[in-house]
Amino acid sequence: MAQTHLSHLFSAFAMANEYPTPETITRYTGGELRELIAEAWHGMELPEAPLAAFVGVLDAYVGADAESVLAELRREYTRLFLTPDRLLYNCQGPWTSKKQGRENILFMVNEHSTKISDFMRSCGVVRRDGYNDSMDMVENEWWFASMLAERPEYLIEKGIDPLEKLDEFIDTYLKAWLPEFADDVAAATTVPYFAALARLQADFLQLY
Repeated sequence: MAQTHLSHLFSAFAMANEYPTPETITRYTGGELRELIAEAWHGMELPEAPLAAFVGVLDAYVGADAESVLAELRREYTRLFLTPDRLLYNCQGPWTSKKQGRENILFMVNEHSTKISDFMRSCGVVRRDGYNDSMDMVENEWWFASMLAERPEYLIEKGIDPLEKLDEFIDTYLKAWLPEFADDVAAATTVPYFAALARLQADFLQLY
């Protein structure tokens, strides 16, 4: 797979998973997100069917009222992932702990999140000062994958092959939860965007 397209796709996945804000809503209403993902997907010559399903959902947002789209996406994101009664965890460690039947769900300090943070640290990526969210949030995992796909020179200078690390990260971590997470999102959400996004990511991982 062309590394530039791969990095761009991972960046677009990261943006697509972030909490929507007034500053980012034009990704949807202006068609930016649709174009970013479609360009990278086509650049890697991946099968059209998974992309078409997601683009079909995004088409409904292009040109729509930004405030209405923002309200819909924020409301559903909050219902799914943010409230004390959240339906799902969008962080790998807490999601995995929940699947294993744990009742006391901890962010950041559970064994799964710690392993992911350690892996990122081995590639020189650490939590920046003042950042309070989990490193294993789905968007952070995609941002990290995007960084590796860019083949940063500082890793190469240390004798580390970024693409080998990328393959390891995808095989060991992303594939361990995102396909099943996609099923959970599809079952829980009432907004097609979230189900379509989750499914596109799962379809990509199956192709990778």
